[in-house]
Amino acid sequence: MLLKTPITRKQELKSPDVAESMDRRSEPRLRYFWPIWYSSDGSLDVQQGRMVDLCSGGVSFLAPQGDYPEPGDDIWLRSSYPVLEDGSFGMASFTTIGRVLRSEQSTPLQRRIAVRFGTSLEHKPAEVASEAVPALGHSC
Repeated sequence: MLLKTPITRKQELKSPDVAESMDRRSEPRLRYFWPIWYSSDGSLDVQQGRMVDLCSGGVSFLAPQGDYPEPGDDIWLRSSYPVLEDGSFGMASFTTIGRVLRSEQSTPLQRRIAVRFGTSLEHKPAEVASEAVPALGHSC
C-alpha cells in the first residue's frame, strides 16, 4: 500500500495591508510584570493580578481563576511603576477607575484583561522607566 503525499501548492506571500500593519497605540507600552490590585467597587474585596503592560491611558494584566471583570465593566485599579525624579529612583503609585475593553483567555487558569483608564496617569510609564534604567546601573 502506497501513501500518497499531496503536493502543496506554492504559497504566494502578500505584504500586509497598511491599515493592518499600523500600530494604533499613541505611546509605547511599558512591559512590566508587577502586581496590580483590582476591585469591581473599590471595596476591600480586592483581587490581585499581574501587570503585562502599562501606558498612561491603560493597562493589561493577567487575572487569576475566579470572577473576571467583563468588557464594559468599570473597575478600580491600584499599582505602581518606576520613575526617576531629581536623579533618584522611585515608584509612582496610582489608584484609578477604568473600563474593561477586552477579556480573553491567556492560559487555562488566567485571563488577560485590557483596561482603559478614566483619567490618564501623570507620567508616560515607558518614558520615565527608560530614564530610570541608567540610575539602576543597567544599560539599554
